Amino acid sequence: MADQKKEVINHFDSWSATYEAEVWHRDEFFHKNLQRWVFNSIEASKDQVILELGVGPGVYYEKFLQGNHKVIGIDVSFKMIQVTSKKLKEKGYNTLNFVLGDGEFLPFKEETFDITNCIEVLRHLPQPYKTIWRVFRELRRVISQDGDILVNLPNILFPLNLVSVIYYMIPRFFTRLFNKKIGFQYDQNVSFPHFPVLYNEPEDHMYNILFIRSLIRNTKLKAPLLKGVFFFPACPKLLFSLFKKIDRVLGLSPFTFLAYAFLIKLKRV
Repeated sequence: MADQKKEVINHFDSWSATYEAEVWHRDEFFHKNLQRWVFNSIEASKDQVILELGVGPGVYYEKFLQGNHKVIGIDVSFKMIQVTSKKLKEKGYNTLNFVLGDGEFLPFKEETFDITNCIEVLRHLPQPYKTIWRVFRELRRVISQDGDILVNLPNILFPLNLVSVIYYMIPRFFTRLFNKKIGFQYDQNVSFPHFPVLYNEPEDHMYNILFIRSLIRNTKLKAPLLKGVFFFPACPKLLFSLFKKIDRVLGLSPFTFLAYAFLIKLKRV
């Protein structure tokens, strides 16, 4: 697993300089909807101690500072922390608390935080179906008795993921067949274009609702809110209003299991 974790770190180190522009700005509608949910979840409380797990470009971190919260950010990528720290200092934020580390081994005492925010992070875990158990136990350990853990997890059953069969696997099959016919040695590491809604990168992983419910129950957490979101990265602007309506109708319905991702508020049992 050490090699897989190193791959994730190297990936985000190399992406740190352009990550915000390529991901947050490109998928602005998607991220603004996630942010709205996060800040509505903590709107009633001020001056809380918040752990931002997976600082990334510091978008959430900065907004927490603007809300007069005490924030500690942790990330596995040292270069990402450097880029974010420099950006925030240039904006006039002089008191920044960043820690190099990961969610499996949080370097904090028990019940340290009122809120832990972990958005668009847990899909990057190496060996995801093993590692996520340790991460959830650590999140439970460091959250206060009445605190909230905010996470999102992408859903493997989202219908558009079926597009991967057409857009990704079938082109690869025919390319291999064509290469074989012409006597060309096929490179197993060749990269293919990825449909933008899919998580096809080596470090990206998805989960399903049954696994998530088992994960919550067996790590001695409870979920007062588990909401399905049907909007997705690279959603065409033309469809924004449609997916807002779908979200309102289906987000808390029995059809949640078909959502693109799950927004979950967790508490200690």
